[in-house]
Amino acid sequence: QAIQQALRTGNRVCVCFIDLDHFKNINDAYGHKVGDALLLKIAQQLQDCLRDGDTLARWGGDEFVVLLPDLGSAEAVHLVAQKMVDAMRQTFELEKLQVNATFSMGIAIFPDDDMEGNIDNLLSQADRAMFYAKSQGRNNYQFFSANLTEKAAWRMSIENDLRKAQERNELELYYQPQVELESGKIIGAEALLRWNHSNKGLITPDKFIPVAEETGLIVGIGEDRKSVV
Repeated sequence: QAIQQALRTGNRVCVCFIDLDHFKNINDAYGHKVGDALLLKIAQQLQDCLRDGDTLARWGGDEFVVLLPDLGSAEAVHLVAQKMVDAMRQTFELEKLQVNATFSMGIAIFPDDDMEGNIDNLLSQADRAMFYAKSQGRNNYQFFSANLTEKAAWRMSIENDLRKAQERNELELYYQPQVELESGKIIGAEALLRWNHSNKGLITPDKFIPVAEETGLIVGIGEDRKSVV
């Protein structure tokens, strides 16, 4: 309905995909009762940032989707997005606990990002932009761009290959010496993980560790004693 209205008025429709940062840590530390209470608080904070005609929905777990219809310019999207991010800069009082939370948000706009108005495409684009926001340090929002499609495909490729890397013994430890400047003596070593990919060559940690952390594969990597030489 929002897209049909935008076609008549020439305005924009914005879809925002929101995912809370490290929400699992809150559930693990304080329990699901506190986690559920936090979701309610956050939902209220987000709702207070929106207009009467906007829609906020819990998508599942710790994810929310916001629909902003009838926007005149991309600048208006920036204003609403920043307002939502700013609303999270507070301490939530829950069950006599003080909890801080942030989120990462991806944004897709009709007709800028999808001239056909395919809602599935817009949601997918907003989702990709959200993952990009997480890769940029979390606690921020990012707009969808065409090159995110290539980045998403590359990330999926890395994730799939990383699941097989341990079986193939492709993960290796490199030891970098720590030298005392005054004496020139080696006083220790720093262990650095490298991925010697069979096709892509040597992959540095900054390329695959974030993926390992987001997918939980980092646990298995850390426990794998075969990687230690």
